[in-house]
Formats: sequence, structure tokens, C-alpha cells
Amino acid sequence: MEEICKDVTDTYGAMYTHLNTLKQEIKNMEKKMKTDEKRLVKLIKGYKPTRQGSKSLTGFAKPGKISEEMSVFMGKDNPEELVSRTEATQFMVNYIKDNGLSDGKNLIPNDVLCKLLDVTPETDLTYFSLQKYMTRHFIKD
Repeated sequence: MEEICKDVTDTYGAMYTHLNTLKQEIKNMEKKMKTDEKRLVKLIKGYKPTRQGSKSLTGFAKPGKISEEMSVFMGKDNPEELVSRTEATQFMVNYIKDNGLSDGKNLIPNDVLCKLLDVTPETDLTYFSLQKYMTRHFIKD
């Protein structure tokens, strides 16, 4: 009788151990499924179909008409030539650097810049505020 009880106890112990192993495997599988699902959702949300052709320019990159005064300053042969704000700003920044008209953040306008931007030499002019003074040279359609 003792032998039968021992066999049954051993069998139940083995079954209990096997059952715990299966539970752990199920938990691991559920965890892997959740991470795979998250990755798939992230992939689907992040997917954007590529557009055929090139994008049209907008905002500062879109070329527009500039004043004759700005056209002469930039050395454009044709005053009707379209220029983007980024191109005009880059030209202005290069002019400032080439002529040493900057001391860090502040700009020190010379006579040409004072006339072009309609400012006085005492005006607080920075790279950040440059667009405000250049606005009058961009003609709206």
C-alpha cells in the first residue's frame, strides 16, 4: 500500500511540475505575442505610402517676386526673376558675414543695409529679426 501511495504522490508531483512548466511557456508565448502585436501596430501606423513625383515648394522655399531694390542688391540681371525667401536670406547672411557686420547675435548695419532694410544704425537688428525687415521686399501676388 505504501508503495502505491508513493507512486501516486510521485506521479502527481511530476504532473504538477509539468503543469507549471506549461503555464510558464504559455506566459512567455503571451508576452511574445504582445510585443509582436505592438511592433506590428507601430509599423502600420508609421507606414505612409510614398508619393509619386516631386513635392511642390511652399512657404519660404516657394519662389516669389522681390522688389527692384532687393533685386539690385542681390545682383540679379532680371528684376522679374523669382527668388525664394530662403535664397534671399542666405544672400543677406553671406553679405553680413563677408562684410563683418555681425558681433555674435547682433548685426551692425552699414549704409547699404540701413537703406535696404529701412533701419537706422541704432536699430537692434539680429539674425532672428532680419525677416521682419526683409518682408517689405517680398511682393505678394
